[in-house]
Formats: sequence, C-alpha cells, structure tokens
Amino acid sequence: MKWTEKTCLIYTILGSIILAVLFAASILYIHQREQAYLRAETYQITKDHVTPLIHELEQSNEVVTGLAHLVITTRGNVQEFDRIARHTLETHQWLANVQLAPNGVVTTIYPEKGNENGKIDLLNDPKRGPVVRYGLEQNMIIAQGPLPLKQGGLGIAVRKPVFLMSETDRTMHFWGFTIAMIAVPEIYINTVYELSREGYDYRLIKQAMPTSSDMVTVSSTTEAPLKNPVTYTFYWDGCEWTLEAAPTGGWQIGSYTKMGILIGISLWVLLTIILYGILKIDTNERLYRHAAETDPLTGLYNRRGFNEHIDAYLKSESHIRGALAMLDVDNFKFFNDTYGHHIGDMVLLHLSQTLRRKLGNRSIIGRNGGDEFIFLIRDISEEAAVRMIRDLSETKQTFSYKGTDYVFTISIGFACFPRQAIQRESLCRCADIALYAVKLQGRDSFAQYHEKMNAMNRSQFGTLFRDITALTPVGTVICQTTTKDWSVLYANAAQIALYGCQSLKEFLDYCGDNILRTIHPDDRKSFREMDSEIHGYFRILTRQGSYVKVLITAHRKHPQNFDEIAFIVMQVV
Repeated sequence: MKWTEKTCLIYTILGSIILAVLFAASILYIHQREQAYLRAETYQITKDHVTPLIHELEQSNEVVTGLAHLVITTRGNVQEFDRIARHTLETHQWLANVQLAPNGVVTTIYPEKGNENGKIDLLNDPKRGPVVRYGLEQNMIIAQGPLPLKQGGLGIAVRKPVFLMSETDRTMHFWGFTIAMIAVPEIYINTVYELSREGYDYRLIKQAMPTSSDMVTVSSTTEAPLKNPVTYTFYWDGCEWTLEAAPTGGWQIGSYTKMGILIGISLWVLLTIILYGILKIDTNERLYRHAAETDPLTGLYNRRGFNEHIDAYLKSESHIRGALAMLDVDNFKFFNDTYGHHIGDMVLLHLSQTLRRKLGNRSIIGRNGGDEFIFLIRDISEEAAVRMIRDLSETKQTFSYKGTDYVFTISIGFACFPRQAIQRESLCRCADIALYAVKLQGRDSFAQYHEKMNAMNRSQFGTLFRDITALTPVGTVICQTTTKDWSVLYANAAQIALYGCQSLKEFLDYCGDNILRTIHPDDRKSFREMDSEIHGYFRILTRQGSYVKVLITAHRKHPQNFDEIAFIVMQVV
C-alpha cells in the first residue's frame, strides 16, 4: 500500500480510535476497581461497627448466664441481689436493668425505681408469652424486642430459663428466668449509629421471632430501601440479624470527569494519560496491598499480613529455630471505659513502639486485633528467647499524656519451634494456651507452653464468673478434677482469705496441684467418691496450720469438649 497523507490520516484516525478505546477501558477498569475497593471498605466499616454490637449483645447472654449460675449455686435463694446487679449495670452501661422471674413472674428488678410496672407474668403476657414459652420449651436464651416496656421506653429483653435439681428425686424442675434488659437506643449509640456520622445510610433488621421468617426494622436512617447496599448478617439468640449500609447519595463517582476526559483530550494527551493510568493502577495496587496487610493504628502487620510473612518464613529453608509469642494488655477495657478510646489507642501505640524497640529487626511483629499482639523471633535459641520475653514482660509499661502518667501491664504466652511445634497454626495454638494460663494465674507475667497446659481448656465461665464471684461473700473455687487430684484453676477473694492467704498466687502455691491435700484425711474419701455433687461439713487445713470446720457445697460436671470441672463453695460454720 502506498503511504499517502490519506493513509496516514486513516492510520492516525484508527490509532486514535484504538487509543481512545484503550483509555476508555482503562478508565472503566479503574472505576470498577474503585467501586470494588469502596464496597470492600464499606463492608469492613460495617463489620467494624457491628462487631462491638455483637460483643455487647453476647455480653448480655453472659450476664443472664452468670445470674442463672448464681441462682443455681444458692438454690434460688439469691442474697444481695441489688449489690451484684448494681455492679453488673456499672460494668455494662447499655443495660437498663436486670430481673429475676421465679415461676415466670418478675418479682425482683434492679433498679426498682421507675421499673415497678415491669413486674409482670411473662408466661401469660399476650405480647411476651409466645416468645417466653418458646424459650422455655427449647431451654435456650431468647431475646425479644425492641418492644415498648410497661415501665416506659423501649428495650430488648434477654431471658434465660433456669432449672434446679430436686434434692429429693434428683430431677430437674423449672425455677424461673434470669433477665437482662438492653436499653434502646443506647446500645446502638456507639456502634451502628456511628455509620451515619461517617456518611453512610444504614438499616438494621432482625427476625421477629425464631419461629418466624418475618423481618422487622430495628434501626434505620431512612425509610426508603437502600440502593445496592453491602450487607453483614449475624445470628444471636436464635434470630437472624442483618445490617445494610450504603454511602449517603449512592455509589456514583466520577461520571462527569470521565465524560470530559473522553471528549476533550487529544491524541498526545491520550498517550500521556494512558501511561499515567498504568502507573496509577500499579500504585493503587501497591497501596491496596499495603493497606490490606498493615494495621492503620500501629503500623504493624495486621493478622493477614503477619500470617503471610510467617508462613513464608516457616516454609523457607533458612529458618532453624525461634519462638512465637502472643500477648495482650491486661484490663484493656478499663482504659477505654475510664479514660476514653483515645488513651486506649495511645496504650496500643506505646506497646507497639516497645515491641519494635525490644525485639528489633530479627522479629516479625503483628497486631491480631483489639489489644492482642503477636510476634515471631527468628533464629534464636530457646534460652535466649526466654530471656528476651522475660525482659519484655518485666519492662515497665508507662507513658505520659498532658501531664498525666498512665501505667499498664501485659501478659505473654509463647512457644518455641521446632521443639514444640513447626506449623504456624500449632505455634499460635500453643502460645494462646500459654497466654490463657498466665491469665488464670493473675496476669502481668509470661509463660512458655508445656503439655500440661492442654488440660486448661477454655470455658465460658471465665471473665463473667470472676466478675460475679468477686462480689460473693463466701469462698468459691474452681477445680479441674481427676480420680486423685483436684487442681485449682481459680479462687475468689473470700476463698483466698478463708485459707489465710494474701493472693491467688499464694493460695495456688499452698494448695499445690491438689486442693484435696487441704481437706482433713478423714474427710477426703467423700470427695474422691463424689459423683456429681456433695453437701456437708468438712475440716480444712489453713496456711497457718489450724483446721477450720466449713460447710461445703460442690458440683462436679463434665461438659462436652472440656475437662471435668468442679465448682466448690465453702462457708465457715
């Protein structure tokens, strides 16, 4: 073909069209990526806002479970209910009140003032009866609401049926309900309400009842349906909950800008923009990848980034030995509740800086989420790892802000490889078990994993049981039981004082591996032959060397997936 001005023009036009198509495709690709990123970001924001709501809802289950345990251990004769309830409401400020309903009739409410109309017959109430009876039949915790309360306002009622064992025929019979009333809208203020402040419309819906497929709106910023929202679904107390969210004003972005670029740009600008688009895409990918593996607050790896780097290191041929540790801030919720989340963030920042300074470049450090951190020390002997972690544990954690000094402590659990594990999942499990052991022993320390710790499986009584028994005036102790040994897992302050000890550590040292050693030899046989429970008078040997006569009530259980546990209550005669 003869090259002419006409040919050049044709090729120029064709080239211009091809460049225009490529540019348009690049813009469309960027737009789709931005949309995908925005939706992913919106989903993460939605999840971040709903996670504390789920946590608070689940804490209400722990409250009614703890009250149920209190009813069971006192055989329905709950003493100092107001004091225990007051502490519970101070700890969970989104609770409106807590109640006891023997035989399904609410008789006790704290606080009572202003809630007098709440004393109703739940089983026969027209609105509450069907849900309450369903929960009783299924023997499960049931939440109902939000619903108008007889004492005024709105609330979500969380009710747990409680059964007591008959002392005559040893059959279970219905005692009543323990109830926690969640205040509405207070429970949403610091959770899903924050979405609207960040520029999102949302709608929170739930199943009307566990037996119904109807969905009801719990909270919403708009009456109109959201356009193409992201959704996050979770389940609580037998009902499905869904949070929908979308940016206020819709998902549309950059349409006029793209039209102006397509109409007004010449061929040489198109070439420049194509190059810029390629570079921009590459940069965005790097930023997205960096954001996906980095914790924005501390600058450390997040869970995903840490796992990727650890897996790559453990699979390489260069690793020989090392240690993996998990740690968290003791009583971190105290800082957030007392001083505010800003101080809580400063605690995490200070700790991250301490980890960088103490562990150096030989370590991979990450934040698992919340106040939990994780790190791996590369190419270090077991003895050197113990020294390094001990030094970190004993380092005073303190910082100043606006003239005020803040002090906090940390707990650390760790495992060494390859002796104790070689896979990331196994190392994390071992370190987590060791961390849990530190928590059981009183926090502010460190521990290396060993096989005996496998016996200390997590149970659901942990934090809530500690909170409730701390206010119980009688001695209470939890033991892991075998045929010969009853190893102490936890004891409250009254139990520690009963034995003449000053601290949990001193009490554990005194009892050793077996609390039966402190029982008079003539009385031990009854404990060893105990089936599921025991009630009677026994003699215990205090740390000062004298025997004290006490009334002991003990319940021995073997829950599914957990080691056998005994709950023991001691009261001086």
